[in-house]
Amino acid sequence: MRDFVDFWATDLGMGYDGAGNYIEQLAWYDAELRLDEYVAGAAIYALAASGGWESYELLGEAAQILHQYLSVHPPRG
Repeated sequence: MRDFVDFWATDLGMGYDGAGNYIEQLAWYDAELRLDEYVAGAAIYALAASGGWESYELLGEAAQILHQYLSVHPPRG
């Protein structure tokens, strides 16, 4: 996520809210997955990443936004 903030802001005009932009993309992906009744689930790469993958961590602000999203859009059963 952190590695893409400048790209999202300058090339896509999404602003510099990296955590918000990342969760927005995950929300879009979730909506697309929900359209397919055959999809049983999906996983986010890393909540807490190991060395070299920190850009994909969801800890902190992104985790809080994701928690809020999931409280409104619960997993389908």
